Amino acid sequence: MEKLVVVSDIQIDYQDDESLHAVGKFLRDFQPDTFVLNGDIVDMTALSMFRLTLEQRGSLETQREILRYYLDSWRHTLPDARIIYVMGNHEQRLHNYIDQNAAELAFLKTDELSFEGFADLHRYGIELVRPWGAGFDWHGVLITHGVLYNDNAAKSNLLKEGTSGISGHSHRLGTYYRTNRSGAHMWVQGGCLCRVDGDKPPPNRPGVDDWQQGFVVGYWDHIWNLYPVSITNHHFLFEGKAY
Repeated sequence: MEKLVVVSDIQIDYQDDESLHAVGKFLRDFQPDTFVLNGDIVDMTALSMFRLTLEQRGSLETQREILRYYLDSWRHTLPDARIIYVMGNHEQRLHNYIDQNAAELAFLKTDELSFEGFADLHRYGIELVRPWGAGFDWHGVLITHGVLYNDNAAKSNLLKEGTSGISGHSHRLGTYYRTNRSGAHMWVQGGCLCRVDGDKPPPNRPGVDDWQQGFVVGYWDHIWNLYPVSITNHHFLFEGKAY
């Protein structure tokens, strides 16, 4: 039986370290064959329209260090797993910034100024799926960061893509099922692993955001099943064990 884990929207350096620690313990136990980082793993605040403070403008190097720390940790935890990094809109900010502000350097994006180079993905044996909006096919399940941000993004993504899949982007957990002449389909919104209160990712609006922390587990053995896992107060239960 083949096992899958998908996480998204960590948004370093607004990550929830406690929840990530719990997920790390789960990964050591579960040992998925495929581990997918489904976009917006790093916030790239300094390259966004939301960079307001000097700290945010100068945060890119720190975010890169934290990102590489987690990539190294995941690779050591999962030495035999295939690790896929699906680019989200936040990773896309690096390429967009170069296009908009330094077009003369655009030819370097496949090397020094690419996201692969920024994250040093080759060092960790991680495959990149790009650009934002592209996806990774896992036994007929499309794993893509997503571009839709509404109350039922699971339904919207299934109708848009016309297939089963997993997405992030919305910071919400959710599922939607639909049967048509081509069969039964399922779409899962994977939640987020960034902070959902306090110092949240910008724009940090007052009040409570309709966000949920979580991730997705999948199994494949001639058929597949997907299971969204909800994290509450940095903890979750899976197959009778508390993390």
